[in-house]
Amino acid sequence: MRRVVLLSTRNAAESCKVIAHDLGNTEICGQPQKVVAVDPHMLDLILSLGIQPAGFAEVEAAIVSSPKLGEQMTQIKYLGDRITSNPIYMGTRNQPSLETILRLKPDLILGELGDLSLYNNLNKIAPTLFPFKNFDNYQWQQTLLKLGQAFEREPRAKQVIAEHNQRIGQVKAELANITQNSKLLLLGMSKLGTTGVLNDQTFPGALLEDLCFELVIPKQVGTDT
Repeated sequence: MRRVVLLSTRNAAESCKVIAHDLGNTEICGQPQKVVAVDPHMLDLILSLGIQPAGFAEVEAAIVSSPKLGEQMTQIKYLGDRITSNPIYMGTRNQPSLETILRLKPDLILGELGDLSLYNNLNKIAPTLFPFKNFDNYQWQQTLLKLGQAFEREPRAKQVIAEHNQRIGQVKAELANITQNSKLLLLGMSKLGTTGVLNDQTFPGALLEDLCFELVIPKQVGTDT
């Protein structure tokens, strides 16, 4: 009997892995079955791996129909039929409800750009992975590979990246006549109150540059740069 127990313990330990990220090291044992995303970008990436979330925290400006904490979300419109799990609403990205997350009993919590105090609080509930803390030289492909490692779906992560690159190549060829000598000013808005200029460190900006569009950044008023 003792031998069986020892072997079982050893096998369980061997299935654990440690994933390094900007806010620390996260140990994940086995393949997480119940995952919550404290950010829409993390949600997008796990969906590309075929993983449905149990819970989701939305960006405040994107919330539709005033969902209530602890209730299922039925309107994440831009995702269409890609999301089928009707995840539980956990609050906003900057202020997720720790109580709601605790009730969900997740195996893994995913987020991004979180402060260390939020990360530490979430890590007390379940293993927490914040792959990056800012957009400096950020590449979603590297984050996807980390998630592939966490979920033991590295081949799928590599396939998603390969399919993306293939599609970029196709579209780049189709738009060659349009992108030649084309300059774009890319603007982003938040709640119709603030407008900002997006550069190649943002997701849409990086995508447009991959397609050979040139992004322009206007000079600030009152400066020579």
